[in-house]
Formats: sequence, C-alpha cells, structure tokens
Amino acid sequence: MTAGAASLNGTGQANRALELFARGLDPVLCAEGEKTPIGNGWQDIRYASEGEVAEAFAGPCNIGILLGDNVVDIDLDHAFARRLAPHFLPPTELKHGRPNSPGSHRWYRIDGATPTKKYQFDKLMLLELRANRTDGGRGLQTIISGRHPSGEYYQMEADGDPAEVTNAELNKQCADLAAATLLRMCWSKVQGERHDAALAIGGMFARGGLDQSRAEKIIEHALRHDGVDEEWGDRKRAVADSYRAVAKGDRATGTPTVARMFGDEAVRCLRDWLGLAQVTDQEAEEEESKPRFRILTDSEIESREPPEMLVDDIMPAGGLGLLYGLPGALKSFWMVAIALHIQTGRQYLGRRVRQGNILYTIGEGVSQFGRRPAAFKAWNGIEGDTGASWLTDTPVQLADPADTRAYLRTIESAGLGELSLVVMDTLARSAVGVEENSATDMGKLIAGCDLIRRETGAAVWLIHHSNKLGQRERGSSALTGAMDTIIKASVDGDVVTLKAEKQKDLGPFDDLLFRKKVVEFDTGATSLVLDPVSRDEVTAKPPSPDKLDGNRRIAFDALTEHFDSETGATASEWRAVSTLAERSFFSAIKPLKLWGFVRFQNRRYFPIGA
Repeated sequence: MTAGAASLNGTGQANRALELFARGLDPVLCAEGEKTPIGNGWQDIRYASEGEVAEAFAGPCNIGILLGDNVVDIDLDHAFARRLAPHFLPPTELKHGRPNSPGSHRWYRIDGATPTKKYQFDKLMLLELRANRTDGGRGLQTIISGRHPSGEYYQMEADGDPAEVTNAELNKQCADLAAATLLRMCWSKVQGERHDAALAIGGMFARGGLDQSRAEKIIEHALRHDGVDEEWGDRKRAVADSYRAVAKGDRATGTPTVARMFGDEAVRCLRDWLGLAQVTDQEAEEEESKPRFRILTDSEIESREPPEMLVDDIMPAGGLGLLYGLPGALKSFWMVAIALHIQTGRQYLGRRVRQGNILYTIGEGVSQFGRRPAAFKAWNGIEGDTGASWLTDTPVQLADPADTRAYLRTIESAGLGELSLVVMDTLARSAVGVEENSATDMGKLIAGCDLIRRETGAAVWLIHHSNKLGQRERGSSALTGAMDTIIKASVDGDVVTLKAEKQKDLGPFDDLLFRKKVVEFDTGATSLVLDPVSRDEVTAKPPSPDKLDGNRRIAFDALTEHFDSETGATASEWRAVSTLAERSFFSAIKPLKLWGFVRFQNRRYFPIGA
C-alpha cells in the first residue's frame, strides 16, 4: 500500500479534514477516488465542531473544500497557465495539484462573493476562477486531499492559509494570465510577422482602453519564457509604440490585424476577458487605414522649432553624426572630450551644453583606451566617477537588426537611464561584413543607427576613417546623405583642426583648433588631450620669456620665483602667490602652456624656461 493510499484510511483523512476546519474552511465529504460529494444537500452542510468533522471523515474518503462567499480556487488547467501564473497571481500559502500538474490549484480569500469565471479558448480550458455558481449560489467544491479518478494522489505544494486579495484584483490578474496564456499558445502562428503582431496587439489594447503597463506585462511574460521569442523586448517596445501612436491620433494597426493573425475567437476572448471597449470592425478598419504619412501646410512647417542642441552650434540632440579623418587625427580623443563635457554638463569652448548620460562603444584599441578619459579628467581637474558608461566587450553590428536589438536590451538591462549620446568607435568595427561602398549595405547600417536613436532618444555618432588621401569619408554617399552633422578631423604638426563639413538645418560652426598636449600619469604612462587654441595663437610666433608682459609676466614670475622645476605647484598654489583674479590668472597661463614655458603634469605646473 502506498503512503498516499494509507493516508486515506484510518485517521489520516479525519486529521486532514480537522486541519482544514481549523483554518476556517468548510470540508466536503466525497467518495474515495471520486470528485462527487456524498449525499444530497451537501452544499448546505456546515460542521459545527471538531467532533462532527472527525466523525464524518472517519473512513476512507476524498476531501473537498466548499467554494463561494470569500473562498476561491484558481484552477490552472493548461500547462502554459501554470508556467505563467507566478508572474500574474499573488503568492499564496495554500497550493496543491497532482504529479502531472503540480501546483495547479491556488487558493485565496477575497473581500466578497464572485461568480465562477471560465477562461476557455479553442475548446481548451486555460484556467478557472472557481467560486460561487454562475447564478450566485454556493454549490461548487474542489478536491484537495485523496485520490484522483485517474489514480494519482493529490499533493500539497504549500500547506498554509489562503492569501487574502481583493475580488477586483484577483479577477483582473486571472484575466491578464488568461490573455498571456492565449498569446503564448498562438505565437507560433505569426512566424515572420512577430513585430507586426506585437504592434497590432498594442493597437487593439490601446483602443480598448487597457492600461499600458498591463498590456506590456501581458506581452512580455507571454513571450519571455521558454524561448518563445528571444526578441520579447522588441515586442514589448512595439506595444508601447502603438500606445504612443494611438494617443497622438496617428495610424496604428489593431483588431483587424490581430483577427487576421490569430483568428476571430482570439479577438473575442481577449475583448471579453480584459474588458476592452468595443470598437466596431468599421472603426478599427478606419484606424488602420489612416495615412502613414502626414503632409504639412506652409504654416505648419514654418512653425516647427529648430533642433535642440546637446552642444550649441556643434551637436544636435537626437541627431546622427559622423566624425572622420586619417589615422592619427585624434578623432577619439576629441569625441571622448565632448562626450565627457555632456556627461558632466560643463560648458564646451564657451558653448552651452545640455547635460545627459553618454554610452561610448569602443570597438578598437580597447586595452589603452582607458587612458583617454583619465587624461581628460586629469587635465580638467575632475576627480571621481563622471557617471559615463563605456562598452568594451564587442562592437555592435549595426547592419544586423538582431545584434542592434541585443545592444538595446543590454542598455535596458544595465539601467543606464535616459541617454543623450551614443558613440560607435569605429564605424568599421560596427560594420563587419558590410560593403562600405554599397548603398544597400550602408542603408541597413543607417537603419540600425536610427533604431537606436528612436528607442533611446540619444544622438548617435560614428567615428570613421577617411579615404587614403584624407579628402572625404570612406564609403557610399548614402552615409553622407543620412548624416545631420559631419566633422572632419585633420592634424598638422601638433595642431588638430575640426571642420564642420555638414550641419543640416544649422549654419556650420567655425573651425575648432587644438594643440596636442601630453599628460603623464604617476605610473609613467602617458596620454594626450586636445587643448583649445585660437587661430591667432596658432599663427603667432611665441615671444621669448623676457618679452612677456602684463598678466602673463606676473603669472610667469610668480611660478619661477616661488616654485622650482622639481616640485612645481598646483593651480591654486600658483594663483595664490600671483595675486591675480581667477579669470585673469587662467587667461594668462593658457599661452604660457601653449608656448612651452610651463609643463603640466599630474595636476601640477612646472617652470621650464626663465
């Protein structure tokens, strides 16, 4: 005799019935191995004492629990419903099932009576909220202990008290679980159209008045588990896209497309279960047939605001930019500098900067790259973490939609918040296998950039190489045509020039000129920074030290008289002995560094000529 069979005899079931009675549940006597209660009027039997319970359940039997009033059982008939239940139903300490359907029954106490609700699709029962009869009377029960007619014994997964939950919440959670189970069952029907299916589901739910967070949760958990759809994040974002389109009155697919893909019964079930507002077929067809494109009048196009700027004159917010040049033009050094100005919100060359988070994707030179932000911070006196993010594992392949989506999932899972700038360094490493001279291939890469811009709201900048002569960027003119901003980097001796070759909707900015400066670290390692200079400073012949005048003379004499070439001074130490005002002091020492009269290393200044 098995342990399960032994528990049905003697005092085993009586003790079980007494435990349930003590929890305020009403045990129901059923024949051993049967689901049917014994005797007429069993619905009205209420045991008044432990003695009555012990006597009634003394022999071999099955035990049920009377449902209704505030005691309900969620019966998870379908395997998909059982897998998804933890994501929708509240946890409870009373759960049971059979070996082939463990945890298929979950028990709750609600704050009032509710009729039984069955969620059935395509002739299959997905789940039931079992409570009162549909006419409002008590008369249902669920076997919780004993032997099933199949011969299996009921098993407890958790043997405590039913969780307490409101009637409204539990009904809503069951409806969402049923909807997710239905979509999980149907998803294989839309191979090759999955993105479109998610858009249509979002449109149907949005027009039906379903809360967006519920819609996104349903689609996520329907597709996320068991490898149903590796692109579940894209499907969730597609739902959000449809909600935005419906809110703006733009074109969005919906019920007709869902019916075509999943069938009319699926539409009917989703409408009924989720309480979606009824949208007639004609109304839905009209919504789907809205023009995709919008034609503007003179006044509408003229009233559009100019693009917002991340860096005034230089970098539009949300734009697509290209920085190119020959090897050695210090392209990455400039991009690191402007990115960290954005991250820290510092003015850039007197221009306003809109602070925001940056993500810099490093595709080459990874092992030495860390010196570049370190040198920028040392040169500018920045200590600690700026909050910038750097991706070094592997470059994203922008022409591959799956890889670009994986990149977006990485951003989402990392919790980077709202991004303002995404950098791809370099385009070549983000376009492996792409024919740069092919307009078709470059079009796919641009589409990947546009997807990142659309999903993150960030500006996307590509660092690229020029042709062998350094005259223009490599590759198809399709790349040039897609850019909002194109900047060419070139170097002549120790002077680096950044020239605006394209600035859509904005006038080109004046050339940016810099001198290369070496920053030495305590370890002996070195890196470079770009120190801005004016054109006059580039073309002017530096004076000899004895020809210095004004504030430059005062600053230089203060350094050489109070500090030697071995110990040097910090900026604050030097300024204190110079007696110059802060702005005058820093204006004076800039040409001293430029002309080589002062060496800057490890945040200290050293005199090197007198």
